[in-house]
Amino acid sequence: MKKFILVLACIVSQVFGIEVKYCSIADEAKHLENQKILGAILEKELEPVQKKSAEEQAAYLSSRVSEIGNQMLKRGFAIEAYGSPKADEKSLLAFDRFALWEGETHGSLPLTFLVYAWPSEEYALQYNASHPRNTYYSSSIHSHPISCALAVLEGTMTQKNYELIAAHSIDRVVRQIGEEVFQKGDGAVDDLSEPFIHQLYAKGNGSKPTLSLHVYGLPTKEKVMASFEKASAVHSYNRVMGKDGIVKVFPPLREESTR
Repeated sequence: MKKFILVLACIVSQVFGIEVKYCSIADEAKHLENQKILGAILEKELEPVQKKSAEEQAAYLSSRVSEIGNQMLKRGFAIEAYGSPKADEKSLLAFDRFALWEGETHGSLPLTFLVYAWPSEEYALQYNASHPRNTYYSSSIHSHPISCALAVLEGTMTQKNYELIAAHSIDRVVRQIGEEVFQKGDGAVDDLSEPFIHQLYAKGNGSKPTLSLHVYGLPTKEKVMASFEKASAVHSYNRVMGKDGIVKVFPPLREESTR
């Protein structure tokens, strides 16, 4: 009995006794400067479409996410404004995101720009690599309830692409159909015109975070996160069929509303 209790205590400690550490804003002043840089760029970008509807303006900006990201870098976007947490044997590392520009304060434009800070896979897995919850460094496997576009600002991002092969409400299974690598300046746009299921994570940037610029089709970060949370039942996937036909179940990530 004592041996059973000891084993149970070890399991509980492994599951609940490990802290999740998130990437963070390392320099608030530089983050504010980054917001100003993006604001000035978007003001200029909107000039050719100022007579268009808000929806058309939003679609135009989303389609130019790579160009906007490159302009940010040329104008001095401070990558050092964001940092990775220190890895250790008592923690799991997680990505986080921070608002750079919200359309609600700019004529109710249905668009929000966020900068994501990702710990690299290698850095995140140097401790607790076998822990079932050590997946927070990557996004979940998901599709989008709203339009989305992204561009890499620093480091390298890997995107795994999937297709839905079972759509039952209980047994929603996907399988991987491809993989893409995005370097600094690369980008992708999901305008919801066709099914798009993917997972994102960073590779090979050491202890420094990889940064990506994301654009979503709602006017505030709060509304973007609420949209993903509300649609999680049909836009998140954790049952993946391998090439051998075996379906593996991956633990879901934290609730998006908590960050």
